[in-house]
Amino acid sequence: MDAEATSDPDARGRVTEALRLRWPDLPAAVISHHVAEAFSAFEDAAVRDFLPVLVEREVHRRLSAAGRIPSARSGDDEVPGG
Repeated sequence: MDAEATSDPDARGRVTEALRLRWPDLPAAVISHHVAEAFSAFEDAAVRDFLPVLVEREVHRRLSAAGRIPSARSGDDEVPGG
């Protein structure tokens, strides 16, 4: 990975945190895994300015497609079946 690919080292953290707030019932490791996969899919992208937005949308799409619907914060850290 070249220097350009890591021009915003905080992007993953910001995207992960935004998704954790949106999907509070999912384990952080699940969200982090999806974020890492999505960022790697854009590894060769020439324009990198919008990667955080694209990654957040992609992970949200994946989680929605998997039937994991965001819920109100319940305080529970346990995910059924997870």
